[in-house]
Amino acid sequence: ICAADQSIDAFWSLHDSYFSNQRAITKENILAQSRGRLGESGIDLAAWDSCADDAQSEGYQRASVVIERSMNVGGQFGIESTPGFFVNGYPINGARESAQFIDLIERALADTGE
Repeated sequence: ICAADQSIDAFWSLHDSYFSNQRAITKENILAQSRGRLGESGIDLAAWDSCADDAQSEGYQRASVVIERSMNVGGQFGIESTPGFFVNGYPINGARESAQFIDLIERALADTGE
């Protein structure tokens, strides 16, 4: 959210980096990892730092509200983790093997007569 406030390209670059490097990212190093990735983006890193790391800043507070709302909506629909998916209204939490999706899709198609 803090990166997207400045540049949608920076947001997507950071997003893609998170998914490509999941095993290297920890709660303890995520800010440093993010700063490193965003350093190439041209955004104002001081403003990003304030938004991402200063709980008293306006940006941090706003981002927290957006995240809280997203988590609440997901929870209302049974999504409790990332990634979260729906197949024909059935929630799937967490990473799954493609075979599980195929099975659910085939059952959904059978239920609709296709």
